[in-house]
Amino acid sequence: MKFRCSEGHQFNVTWSYVQKYIASSTQCPLCKHGENYFLSDIEREKLSKENEYFYKDRNGRVFKTQKEYRECRRRERASTDPHEMAIESLCDKIPHSKKYGFRKAVIEAFIKWEAISIMRENKIISQNATPDRIFLKKEMNTLYCTMCGDRAENCDCKEDKIPLYDLLSESYINDIKNDINFVPDLFAIDEENCKITALEVEDTHRIPISKLVKYAGFKDHADWYIPEWEFELLVCDRFGNEMGYINLPVYYWASIADDFYENYLIYLEEEEKKAPRIEKELIGYYRSTTF
Repeated sequence: MKFRCSEGHQFNVTWSYVQKYIASSTQCPLCKHGENYFLSDIEREKLSKENEYFYKDRNGRVFKTQKEYRECRRRERASTDPHEMAIESLCDKIPHSKKYGFRKAVIEAFIKWEAISIMRENKIISQNATPDRIFLKKEMNTLYCTMCGDRAENCDCKEDKIPLYDLLSESYINDIKNDINFVPDLFAIDEENCKITALEVEDTHRIPISKLVKYAGFKDHADWYIPEWEFELLVCDRFGNEMGYINLPVYYWASIADDFYENYLIYLEEEEKKAPRIEKELIGYYRSTTF
């Protein structure tokens, strides 16, 4: 039967329900228990999830997830902060550029490149061919031997067989991940030419030497294990204009000195004098920044 209370709530109930509750109470069930009273557990749970939110700001804006809130904050900063405005400008100008997820993107690029190399060695694809995304993903899930590195169906080893992706993740690429202990303002990965470009935007101060040393350590480790890939650090000003590149080996070789912290200017000057020059190099950058 259909009923409507003085507050305008409409609901369907049986006559026995009316006799048991409404006759002995001055309130209808919706007035007493809320408008979700007659919902099933599944419907109530679904509605609860829809009404959940991560954060509510002073203006009353509701953000369902942390990602949604973070993206909104980023957009606001980009519209008012000169540093963020420069990063946004560079993002629009540089192909393949991204602002977030540097470590994950670099490791994924290395793993993808290694997988393609293995596929070429095993003649799964020709030497100059590049598999499409679906074919590559399928090969990543194919079982490989942890001993000889060949496909499971071609291997007689009695060692464990794991997916190719896991095999590559557990190799030296996992060690390189530990060297990515810095976050660039922006980065671009050119998989076709095997080049990674990290970008730093100068705003109120120059890049500290300690951060340049971290960049240099990553470059040296990556050059050792994956010499086919090139890593470079580009410095831009607050207006998004390119200033030049940092000669990272200078900072790496200088940093291995035991008393580098106390005498970093001396070591950096010595290494810069004997280091091969690079195109658009920012010579003497360390003289105008802090440690």
